[in-house]
Amino acid sequence: MAYALALKCATDLAIGPVILIDTLLYALFTILGIGTILNPILERMGVKRDPTADAAEEMNERLKEAAGRPKNCCQKFKAAIRRFDNETFAPLFIK
Repeated sequence: MAYALALKCATDLAIGPVILIDTLLYALFTILGIGTILNPILERMGVKRDPTADAAEEMNERLKEAAGRPKNCCQKFKAAIRRFDNETFAPLFIK
């Protein structure tokens, strides 16, 4: 919602581009800054991940791989994004 309002302000107000940049920086800080410290805080508080959820995720991944290669462009793109997320972002935020 904040992004949509900032986009509207960017075209309607003279100070709109500043509002848009401020909104994007705040969102980036919130997601990356607070997101990166969330895992150590949860570990310190003793919050654990459900082991059955990990097994279910593993089974889903195996079923997807067994289904074969993606057939069209959209499926290939989704598979590439999923691989990138699992190999790059997930290790940063989930231990």
